[in-house]
Amino acid sequence: PCCDRYSRCAPTRSGAANAVFTGDRLDSLDDEAFRLAIKETTVFARTTPEHKLRLVEALQADGAIVAMTGDGVNDAPALRRADVGIAMGRKGIEVAKEAAEVVLANDNFATIIAAVREGRTGHDNLTKSNRLDFADERR
Repeated sequence: PCCDRYSRCAPTRSGAANAVFTGDRLDSLDDEAFRLAIKETTVFARTTPEHKLRLVEALQADGAIVAMTGDGVNDAPALRRADVGIAMGRKGIEVAKEAAEVVLANDNFATIIAAVREGRTGHDNLTKSNRLDFADERR
């Protein structure tokens, strides 16, 4: 099973119970199995810096836009490689903050969710406004 005493399984999009992968399980996967596993996994626990970088690269190779959070020196390569690197502002060290595009001042993951929602709302409003402008110009 994918769950151990440190983690809880959460259902994936397909409802499978393969929602948590630990670093030692990632080590046992070849590249193809790794790519398949990340599509059905929602949590990666106890990973090394190499695992994090491999995750970012594999997701990007599959066409995903990747955000990575981190707070330490070991997270810096993955933060730098991710499309959006997010460093922890309070407990994070300077190397991670310098590697990231975003520094989360309050170290609260809920802030990321709220910011994404707000950004999507702004994007949707701009798209609607541009459609109206183009429709008016055609008249």
